[in-house]
Amino acid sequence: MVCVIACYADILRYMRSTIRDLRQVMDKKMLASYRAKKRVTITCAVTSLAFILCWLPNVVYFTLANVGVVTIGNDGHFITKLLVLLNSCINPFIYACTNSNYRKEFIKMLKDWKCISSRAQKAERLKSFSLRENSISSNNKTKITNLTI
Repeated sequence: MVCVIACYADILRYMRSTIRDLRQVMDKKMLASYRAKKRVTITCAVTSLAFILCWLPNVVYFTLANVGVVTIGNDGHFITKLLVLLNSCINPFIYACTNSNYRKEFIKMLKDWKCISSRAQKAERLKSFSLRENSISSNNKTKITNLTI
């Protein structure tokens, strides 16, 4: 964990020093580069924060377990393991929130997998659902009429 944090900190340090040097002689191309580096920096920072928040409780818990303060196998152990798994699950959403290109492709993938749908598809589903509902209710009325005669 310390190694990963150190690597992210080094990436952040390098990008910040490069950005300071570029800011003095920026043209349009460099301004775009600056913005891209800023977005990457924000993504790295948010990802690092999520990593720390999800893994630190697990590291602390197992350190306490090795000292003998807590035992492994109780609810605390279960919760720290869930946080570790959560870290892998939230990364795609972090990338989608911090990167517009990733967000577009992520939404496209979810639409392809039928996880989400467009407004037109939702409207079409509602229309077909209401048509089915009307035909079911008319069939039931016919059956009820046939029974009473």
